[in-house]
Amino acid sequence: MGQHFLNSEDASRRIVDALGDLSQRTVLEIGPGRGILTSLLARQTRRLIAVELDRVLAAQLRLKFGMTRNVEIIEADILSIDFDSLFGPKPGLGVRESRSRPNR
Repeated sequence: MGQHFLNSEDASRRIVDALGDLSQRTVLEIGPGRGILTSLLARQTRRLIAVELDRVLAAQLRLKFGMTRNVEIIEADILSIDFDSLFGPKPGLGVRESRSRPNR
């Protein structure tokens, strides 16, 4: 298996433009690589979480986006991520306390 990187600025812009208005959204980017999409998404999202497996690439991304307040770089395998801890539990899926009916 090899790594493939998106290099086209034009293709990147078209991808991000196709996503529509992201100004109030949290976006998860899986495998940001060198960060070409990350740079565009960081300017348009409320919160951007980029999960990169490669240690060197993750370190480079942390350097590049370390001062960008809405960007989080996580070095991890996306398959090991606990999405509830990352985004919070989905509404309505929490455990509800059952109320017993009084015995008559």
